[in-house]
Amino acid sequence: MRRADRVRTLWIDSLCTNQEDTKEREQQVRLMRKVYSLGQGNLIHLGPGSVRLYQAMGDINTILNSLLAPTGEKEVEETDPDAGAPSPAVGTTVPRLADCTCLEEFFDLPYVSLLVPDYSKSTRNVLRDASRFALSRDHCRVSDVLREVSLSPEDLGTAEQISWVPSWQRRWDFDVDPVSFGKGLFNADGGILSDLDSSNSAQEALADADILELTGLVHDWIQSDIGPTLTTDARYNFVQLKTWLEKTLKLISASLPPIVVASVLLAETNWALQRATAQELAEWTYLEAWMAHNDIHPPSLYDLTDDTPPPDAAAMRSFFALGMACVNRRAFRTASGYVGLGPQVMREGDLVVILIGCETPYVLRPHVNGTYRLLGHCYVYGVMDGEAMREHRRRWDADQVFRLC
Repeated sequence: MRRADRVRTLWIDSLCTNQEDTKEREQQVRLMRKVYSLGQGNLIHLGPGSVRLYQAMGDINTILNSLLAPTGEKEVEETDPDAGAPSPAVGTTVPRLADCTCLEEFFDLPYVSLLVPDYSKSTRNVLRDASRFALSRDHCRVSDVLREVSLSPEDLGTAEQISWVPSWQRRWDFDVDPVSFGKGLFNADGGILSDLDSSNSAQEALADADILELTGLVHDWIQSDIGPTLTTDARYNFVQLKTWLEKTLKLISASLPPIVVASVLLAETNWALQRATAQELAEWTYLEAWMAHNDIHPPSLYDLTDDTPPPDAAAMRSFFALGMACVNRRAFRTASGYVGLGPQVMREGDLVVILIGCETPYVLRPHVNGTYRLLGHCYVYGVMDGEAMREHRRRWDADQVFRLC
């Protein structure tokens, strides 16, 4: 960092800010954007190099360079401190997964400047307040936040975990967390807009800031007919997968046509996480045939080629979609005979509700003092496009208030 021929002025975060003084840290963090944007250059030391570090830096470089390219500015280089020279980016996979301009758009949003650091808050309360803040924004549907909720049995057993607040702080756990579905695909609430801007003001005045009040309706409750969980390991173990499928089909397939069974087990979602077409749902029968006549699960979609026989290709697509929908979920029946897929922590007596502002139904568990624990979102055949909400409105039934804790 030292210049050989002239004085260089450096501002070093860890030294120029008293890390022991939370008030000073809050004040300095508010200035970070100005400090880093007005500096002639920014140097970041991430410690000794590693494969994962260079992959991460490569992805960051790709994003930044795509933002800088239209302006003609110099591209960002990754430097290996051990070699003393720039090294090429490794594993740059971000462009095919995300639109890099989203970062630029995010920092242009007017409310980003409203985010104020507060080091006196616990991590729990920071996550709670950030989730509530997101829910109050005009651009955000309630389900944009709630669909990220994933609770383990341990989470349900502690009051420290607020059920409606996603665990943003931890890494995704493939042994617990299911893949979220439904964004932009379903319309269980009938497209009714929730007024969380005004209701949030009232909620902020509540004595208990951990409570989130939402309105909606109780669609049904879950019977004891709940299938086994499809674990990540079982998905790739043919014997376990076949046993899981047999038990699940026995639960949900009685008197139901194959198209309904496919809709439930795929959550009406194809391998690309889009709304499945009738043809894609019909391909489910090829997966059933594969499971009946082979002793290994279908190959990965990455092995799909132009020479793959059409029945095998259909089985491969359905197998992939099945895993995305069912891993860490369980099939269930409701008291009224509806079938669906829900969180692995659900049990008999849990409620299937439709919340205003949510694209999919949710599973709630009655708690204490009229409150509920939110277990996660679910798929229920026959209510995903607002059917239950339209009937609710036709009967002029009053909406119910759910106090989530």
